[in-house]
Amino acid sequence: REHGAKGIQLIPNGAAEEEFEATPAVNIRSKFGIPGEALLLLHVGSYTGIKGQREALEIFLRSNLKNAVLLLAGDKNRYLKTQLFRHPRFLKLNLLRLLKRKRVIITELSRTETVAAFREADLFLFPSNVECSPIVLFESMAASTPFLASAAGNTEEIISWSNAGWLLPCTRRTNGWVYIKLEESIALLEKLSTDKQQLRKTGEAGHTAWKAKFTWATIAQQ
Repeated sequence: REHGAKGIQLIPNGAAEEEFEATPAVNIRSKFGIPGEALLLLHVGSYTGIKGQREALEIFLRSNLKNAVLLLAGDKNRYLKTQLFRHPRFLKLNLLRLLKRKRVIITELSRTETVAAFREADLFLFPSNVECSPIVLFESMAASTPFLASAAGNTEEIISWSNAGWLLPCTRRTNGWVYIKLEESIALLEKLSTDKQQLRKTGEAGHTAWKAKFTWATIAQQ
């Protein structure tokens, strides 16, 4: 635009209708014994150290949420599980988990199970440090699940397009990485978790935006 280029078309990320509108082949709550009335928070991402798993654990374990479960799903999560239960730098978090009797499920799921988890979750929690345009947010929209995410990548823009979620309070470094403000993020999660109607409406708004603009069928035409 600065140099007068014309005919610019930005092609966004999206999610597949054949995955997210099909009848689920598995029930994630049944698979892991999660009660239907429990608040299910979901994080999806390969464990690399920068996708926000540790931050999600901190937010969840330090919060005062009751009858809630955090499900961390992604490749290499066996390493994260080992660290949480055995590594000294996770000692405080593990003690919090035990003292507050909070349930954390760390697992690796098939694609079918991951899609089912998106659809069954009450809130997608994604405090990632660095992203381009996080495809998991579009998948959350496709699943009618609202998201609470860091400002990594173009998350703010995705929210403006869809009204599908909320931004975690963050600071941004000059290298583009973002880091959550822990206490403010905990307060926001606690506030949102008490308003199931707002969660449902925001999830529906995201699904409507995805259906209109962010299915692969629509994007392919661009």
